[in-house]
Amino acid sequence: MKIGIVTFHRALNYGAVLQACAMRRIFSDHGEVEMVDYWPDYHSSHYSLLDTRFLNKNQSLSSRVRLLKSAIKRIILLPVRLKRNKKFLSFIDSNIVKVSNAPIKLANKIPDYFDVVVYGSDQIWRVYDFDNYPRPDMVYMGAGVLDGTRKIAFAASMGDVNVDTLCDDSVIKALKNFEHINVREQALSESLLKHSGLSSCVVLDPTFLVSSDVWKRMAETIPRNRKDNKYALFYSLIPSEESIRIAKNIAEEKGVELVEINGFETIGGLFNKSVAQSAGPLDFLELIMNAEFIVSTSFHGVVFSIIFEKQFCACGMKGHSERVRSLLSKLSIEDRLIDTVEQLESLGEIDYKEVTKLLAREIEHSKELLEYSLFE
Repeated sequence: MKIGIVTFHRALNYGAVLQACAMRRIFSDHGEVEMVDYWPDYHSSHYSLLDTRFLNKNQSLSSRVRLLKSAIKRIILLPVRLKRNKKFLSFIDSNIVKVSNAPIKLANKIPDYFDVVVYGSDQIWRVYDFDNYPRPDMVYMGAGVLDGTRKIAFAASMGDVNVDTLCDDSVIKALKNFEHINVREQALSESLLKHSGLSSCVVLDPTFLVSSDVWKRMAETIPRNRKDNKYALFYSLIPSEESIRIAKNIAEEKGVELVEINGFETIGGLFNKSVAQSAGPLDFLELIMNAEFIVSTSFHGVVFSIIFEKQFCACGMKGHSERVRSLLSKLSIEDRLIDTVEQLESLGEIDYKEVTKLLAREIEHSKELLEYSLFE
């Protein structure tokens, strides 16, 4: 069976590349896998080393000024970005797709020789502001491409559920072309049924379907980032004053160094040795695996804390917490999602014996749905 996978596979984002790596691994057990290398300009420009969007004269003056500031920031951070990008591209090249190959920019160039195409995981159905008109990229919805090819969605997400999108006739029409829809969040599954009239199943993020030993072996292929010092790790994807307070409080209470990873490089991080500015995907795994405690404002920071059976808390997500809330609810550890530093007082130790039992059941359920979707 020739299996194509459509996902966010070239994003210079820890969660994106690790889930893409997982998708390739788990579907390789069922056939010959090829990543559909669709990566349009709006994706590549988001992660480009230099930002030239301010040169576009068809924008308002305020937009051009904002983009000029972004361009200057990227120039200042260029040495760090080069080092970080090199690590990401090496990981992508070894585990996902050859980065030397030119990606597919246009939907009509996507090859149609697959027996089945899997859409997911990650936020492939998220809404973008295209020309001031919020909508998803319909290619990720399966629209207008690969007609006649079997399509299934696995662990697809739209991040924050957008009701207007799910009520859109063109979106509903596109989603009806999927033989099976498996999503990552309970809220999305419920909204699909309520607003689009489409049934779906809820599965785990694919990173859980790869053995923790595989992730550990990957993490052990690089030297330890903090050889001698014990540390708490703060993964700051959505920065906030309260999440910083929580991270500092935990490090102080445990008497350990506080190490920070950001979703993007920051100018402030240039002057702070505790910020792992140039960390790549393997550094991300290694730093989580060897941390005393993890404070995460990111979904995949929580995921890998659980995979490595670490003590952790999730915070600072405000209205973007549904993905984490859905996962923690499955594992009966909802109390790990907190909003204030005061909640740390009632935060006990995670009993991973119980979590492992619940997780094993969810993994088995997700694998069964994967096989059913492929072979039913």
